[in-house]
Amino acid sequence: MQFGHRCGAIALALGIATVPVESAHARTDPIAITLGIGAQYQSNVSIDEADFNTRQGDQGLLLSASARYTPVATKKTSISIGYAFDDTINADLTDFNLSIHTGSASVTHRIGKVTLAADGQYTRVVLGSRRYLDIAMASPSVSAFVTPRLFLRGAFTWLRKDFTTADRLDAETLIVAADAYRFFAKRKGYVALGVRADDESATDPAFSFHALQASLRGQVPLRIAGTDIKARLGYAWQLRDYRAPTLSIGANRHENRSTITGSLEIGLAKGLILRPTLRYVDRRSNVAVYRYKEHTVSTMIVWKI
Repeated sequence: MQFGHRCGAIALALGIATVPVESAHARTDPIAITLGIGAQYQSNVSIDEADFNTRQGDQGLLLSASARYTPVATKKTSISIGYAFDDTINADLTDFNLSIHTGSASVTHRIGKVTLAADGQYTRVVLGSRRYLDIAMASPSVSAFVTPRLFLRGAFTWLRKDFTTADRLDAETLIVAADAYRFFAKRKGYVALGVRADDESATDPAFSFHALQASLRGQVPLRIAGTDIKARLGYAWQLRDYRAPTLSIGANRHENRSTITGSLEIGLAKGLILRPTLRYVDRRSNVAVYRYKEHTVSTMIVWKI
């Protein structure tokens, strides 16, 4: 799901069940607040959840804010709640401005080397100036460091999508995913392999599908001229087969998508980060309207309070 630069729970479409690596081995501060501002250019402004793309490019202003409170953070158990807001304000295509509000809660409990977790999110998406989509998500997971450098995680996710004006797109999705992380450089760097399977049932059968995805991601810590930098690169390939015929071709739709993402996290000062990102999507489909290539370039300045 691509809504502008980032979409909280909506990012689940291509990255669900990927563990925040830092949280796999780091303690969480009781209160964490993050603010961000930036700009982006998107060559094809699209709303993937609605299977719609404008085939027009635009630049936009990016705003973000998040807060997380962790009242319980022991060696075995943690409980946290959070809220995140992301806003994309386009220069020309203002009808496709996106405001995304996400409330979340998570509980983790460690039993020996195994960590059990339960995550929940509720996201509201405002398109233009109107409420557009609500997404509810629940995801239990299990993870463990099976060796000091090898981290494994498995997750099951349930999603419910409710569109305000497009009932035929309302859907329930079940997702099973697994990830393996191999750490290096004192756990500041990693290589990760992920696999997942989706089963989405929409009100309109033409939008129901099965999907398989594989991804390869990595992070390398660098220090250049006294500056700490994290370089990240990822590739995801997804295959979708739709269950019912698409009216325009009289046959079932099928498609595959390749997504390449690269980013840098550059430490400017204590708590201040510059984050340039490049994303490329190659979507191939037997239905012409869904077939396109898209690239997004963005830069964010993030302040972690």
